[in-house]
Amino acid sequence: MTARILMCPPDHYGIEYEINPWMNRSLGAVRERAFAQWRNLHAALTGLGVRVERLDPRPGLPDLVFTANAGLVYRDTFLSSRFKHEVRAKESPVFDAYGRRVLATHVPKLIPVAEAEAHRFGCNAVVVGKTVVHNSRCPAMAADLKRAGYRSIEVELDEFLKAGGSAKCLTLRLDGEDAAGWKNQTGDARRETRE
Repeated sequence: MTARILMCPPDHYGIEYEINPWMNRSLGAVRERAFAQWRNLHAALTGLGVRVERLDPRPGLPDLVFTANAGLVYRDTFLSSRFKHEVRAKESPVFDAYGRRVLATHVPKLIPVAEAEAHRFGCNAVVVGKTVVHNSRCPAMAADLKRAGYRSIEVELDEFLKAGGSAKCLTLRLDGEDAAGWKNQTGDARRETRE
């Protein structure tokens, strides 16, 4: 099955407002670097055989480049997001004790990530089969992925970190997250969780 992902070129991307802890209008985004980084992510995904569909960028919508934020696809159903800035502004970049317990209960194999690499949004990754495409300069995470049987592809996406996003945020999996390689071969997540 060919992975299908929606991406939007960063024609109008920029830091025009501040709605999360990473955004800072005074830092701005370097347009040429953002384009180069987006193209490198696109090339990495198409190099893996992903069918990338493009959403036309629109003036006045600088965050349209983050297609993952549009909603989620579950089987043949699309669930659209409803954005409320106040709620998103309160999001915390830290996993708490309760969150770790929930993950440990429901995910049989967790790979811890160093705080510095988490701040580089290493976990904001795209999984295609047994390949994980993530932001650059996350060597410990890449090594841990390799030990766990995954291939790591690093793509520098620092211009998008300025808005609080990385590889995963720049993509919307049209074939649904259940098609990602972290599921077992049959795609039955329930069986994998019980084992």
